[in-house]
Amino acid sequence: MNTATNSIKKEDRWQTMGFFDEVLFVVYTERKDSIRIISARVAEPFERRIYYGSSEIHGWQRVNP
Repeated sequence: MNTATNSIKKEDRWQTMGFFDEVLFVVYTERKDSIRIISARVAEPFERRIYYGSSEIHGWQRVNP
């Protein structure tokens, strides 16, 4: 997972991937006792390679350092 801070609302946004019929790339935030999904999409080919561990890219980089 990766996190980036939304500069407008000062909230952490997390990125993760998971499998539900296909590999999905999901961005979400945690608010009090709930999780809000900001976006979810089918993962790009290079992201699927990362998910399945067949890429030289390991881990994540922060989106907004």
